[in-house]
Amino acid sequence: MSRRGLIGILVAEHNRQVKAQARAASEAESARLRNERDRMRATARATREAIRSTKEAKKAHEEARIAETASLNADLVARQHALETLLPDGLHAFPPLFDTLRKELPTLDIPKHSQTSDHSKPISASC
Repeated sequence: MSRRGLIGILVAEHNRQVKAQARAASEAESARLRNERDRMRATARATREAIRSTKEAKKAHEEARIAETASLNADLVARQHALETLLPDGLHAFPPLFDTLRKELPTLDIPKHSQTSDHSKPISASC
């Protein structure tokens, strides 16, 4: 082999190595960019999932509060109905309280004072 042939082979080999290194660097850069895009997509997906789960949690909380409100409203309606029916029925079923007390308790005689009325003295009831 001649000297020129050997130099040509070395130059060709060097050019192949430079091209291989450039190709490897280009593939590495492409892989890095692809990984970066994948990471950004994963972050965006995680953010969307977090927002979705937050919305679902909020919706579940709202549904629970609506159910609780409906239950409390039903309870209030039942109590209101009971009170509305209790009072008229109670008045007809039992004699008024003051009438019962008048029959059972003696009347109190409150002495009348002369011109001097002392409001600080207690009124005593004698039975």
